[in-house]
Amino acid sequence: MSIASLSRNTTGARGTPAEAEAYASRLRERLAEDPETDPAALLDHVLATPTPHLLAQRDALHDELERR
Repeated sequence: MSIASLSRNTTGARGTPAEAEAYASRLRERLAEDPETDPAALLDHVLATPTPHLLAQRDALHDELERR
């Protein structure tokens, strides 16, 4: 499947192959970017009610990040 065959926009109208390639290029760039993340939030949403063990892991991670 070529980029040109994917050249429909959200309204269903056809774009040019150059527009499709430009769109694909921008999309590839965005997908290759690393998102900004907060390592301290890694364990915040693992369980609805965190277990004591999970809370200890979170605290240990937080302590490790503060030492860096």
